[in-house]
Amino acid sequence: ISAGYFSQKLEIPSVVFEAAEQAGGLLDNFTIEGFRFDNAIHLSFATEPEVREVFDGTPYITHLAISWCWDNNIWIKHPVQNNMFSLPIDEKVDLISGFVERLEIQVNNYRDWLIYQYGETIAHRWSLPYTEKYWTIPAEDLGVGWIGDRVRRADLREVLRGAFTSETPNHYYTKEMRYPKHGGFRSFIEPMIDEIDIRCNYRVKKISLTLRQIYFENGEVVNYDTLINTLPLPAFINMIDEVPEDVRLAAESLFATSVDLISVGF
Repeated sequence: ISAGYFSQKLEIPSVVFEAAEQAGGLLDNFTIEGFRFDNAIHLSFATEPEVREVFDGTPYITHLAISWCWDNNIWIKHPVQNNMFSLPIDEKVDLISGFVERLEIQVNNYRDWLIYQYGETIAHRWSLPYTEKYWTIPAEDLGVGWIGDRVRRADLREVLRGAFTSETPNHYYTKEMRYPKHGGFRSFIEPMIDEIDIRCNYRVKKISLTLRQIYFENGEVVNYDTLINTLPLPAFINMIDEVPEDVRLAAESLFATSVDLISVGF
């Protein structure tokens, strides 16, 4: 949708083919007994002017990005290493000592990075178990190129302040979350959908890179000059006839290509 929207702005003819009955994909929603649920969880915290130019045309609500972590019957504000005030003194001493005494190590993966940043005690109490729960794989199987500003770097002054007082600043990597007042998260992208040539009920069956043709389950065949794919990579690769076997095997190794979401209305 974004590619179609900006190609139109550049006066490049384009068509978006959508498998579902309605555009939006993971940004779309469904309704059950009056409750509207997004297909996946979304909140806007974008700062890029190109995004805000589109999204800010939709009335939205905002809230501060304050997150809490549950630890042994205690709520601890995120990030936990900077908010240890409510923990017993002996535990705070052990955690802070481990942080101060951490060694210089070579960082080869995310596990190394966490131990280097926070020390063994903090990493083993919080960071490593959380990583495996959230990403479903051990930290040593993750790289470090994705981190950016998403994970708070350790700072001794911040750690000590959070151990002495509950009055700590918000260190979440984004300060404000935004969500449309009406219509679910899809409302943010409706101005783009309205501007583009989008055709629904077009589910791809096969793609020929040699002939530059897309074969749809409804029987239609479409020629293209340039193809932009947004399907999960393993699904996309399996639709192409001319894919080398090593590429196909590599694509099949990518497992994090879908999301299961449990929605609760109350």
